[in-house]
Amino acid sequence: MTVRSSSIQYLSLPDFLAIDECFHRCYSPVVCHGLLFYAGWGLTKDNVSCVRRTKTLSLDELVFGTLTTYPRYFNSDNNIFVEPEDAVDELAILALKEPKTRAWYRKMLRLLIILMAHLR
Repeated sequence: MTVRSSSIQYLSLPDFLAIDECFHRCYSPVVCHGLLFYAGWGLTKDNVSCVRRTKTLSLDELVFGTLTTYPRYFNSDNNIFVEPEDAVDELAILALKEPKTRAWYRKMLRLLIILMAHLR
């Protein structure tokens, strides 16, 4: 749920939906009433502060940390942890094995993912 006052946006969404709404679709300040993973880095107006988050991050730095540095990716076939790039490669391989009943636009999207993985 999104509530807009005159110049401020209040969000009540799961974290990843909220961050998309916050930083890609609106240009008004975003207020965080809790300590969400993107709060406290200087990108939002925060009602709760975190003493550990003293550095100001850009949106690119926050996304990089959220998707590559912080999480751990696991390859269940080999029973090992892998780098984010390897996880993307695994997803691209799985995309090749997809059922043949998918819509054409989803097939094109999967092909694009595979091509992007191989361009690295």
